[in-house]
Amino acid sequence: MASRWRFHEAEVTMPEVATTPHHVLVCGVGGITGDAVSTALADEGFAVRALVHRTERTDAALATGASHVVVADYDDAPSLAHALDGMDAVFFVAPSYLEAEPRWVEATLEAARLAGVGRFVYQSVLHAYTPTMPHHERKARAEVAVRASGLDWTVLQPAMYAQTVLRIRARSGDGRIDAPYDPEARFAVVDVCDVGAAVAAVLGDARHVYGGYELVGTEAHTLRELVAIMNRGFGEERNIFEVAPHSLPLPSTWSERQREEYALMCEEYGRHGLLGSRAALTALLGRSPADFAEVVERAAGGALR
Repeated sequence: MASRWRFHEAEVTMPEVATTPHHVLVCGVGGITGDAVSTALADEGFAVRALVHRTERTDAALATGASHVVVADYDDAPSLAHALDGMDAVFFVAPSYLEAEPRWVEATLEAARLAGVGRFVYQSVLHAYTPTMPHHERKARAEVAVRASGLDWTVLQPAMYAQTVLRIRARSGDGRIDAPYDPEARFAVVDVCDVGAAVAAVLGDARHVYGGYELVGTEAHTLRELVAIMNRGFGEERNIFEVAPHSLPLPSTWSERQREEYALMCEEYGRHGLLGSRAALTALLGRSPADFAEVVERAAGGALR
C-alpha cells in the first residue's frame, strides 16, 4: 500500500515501489556477460537460475554460482515459460551480432508477462542508436520494446569490455598486437565483473526501476595506451599492427553477416572510438570502477609492476 507523509500541512502520497526480487533468471550463461552476472548475483545472495541453450553447458553454469540450470530456446515459447516459472526477475543479454535479438527480447518480455515476472533488466550497449553499427541499432529497437513492456524495467548500456582488449592480445601473433582499427582511436572500457556488480546493484534496489545507465569503467585511453598498459602488465613488448578485421581469427561459428557487422563496428571504432562517462557506474557501485591496469593485473596473475 502507498505510504503517506505529512509535511507543513501538505499531504504527499508516495508512489508504489517495486519489491526487491530474490529469484532471478539469468540469460546468456555460458557467455562472458551471463557468467559474470550469475556469479555477482549469487555472491549477493540472489537465487540464480541460469538459462543455457545446450545441455552440455549445465556443469559450467552451475560453477558460476547458479542454483539451478534450465535449457531453453528464445524461439520456443513453452521452454521460455518453463524457464520463467517461479522467477521474480530476468536479466537478458543476447549473443553478439545476431539479427534475432529484438525478436528474442520481445519473446522473453511476453513470456515474463505471462509468467507474472515483474522485473526485467536488459543489457543493451553504450550509444545504442548508432546507425553505422547494425548490432547497436538493433539494441536501440529492443530498448523501445523493453520500455513499452509494462514490466518494471532497467536498461544497462555497457562500454566495450576491458576483456575485449585482452582478447585482441590473445588472438595476435607473438610479439605483436593485431589491431582491427586505428591505434589512436579512443575508448573508455569497463570490466565485465563490474557489469555483473551493477546488475546486482540495480536488482537489489527498487529505486533503479525505470532507470537507464551507461556502464563505463575507465577514463579515455587510445588503443595504443591500452596496449602499453598490457605490455607493462604482462612484462612484454608487443608492437601494434593495424590489420583488416576479416583477417583475424574470428569465431568459427559466426556467419558471414556476423563477420560483416564486426567489420562495420571496427570501421566505426576506427573513426570515432567509443567513449562515455564513469559517473553512473561509480554511483551504482558506491566505489570507483576497476581501471584497465587492474583488469590486466588480474589477468596476468599479479604481474603488474
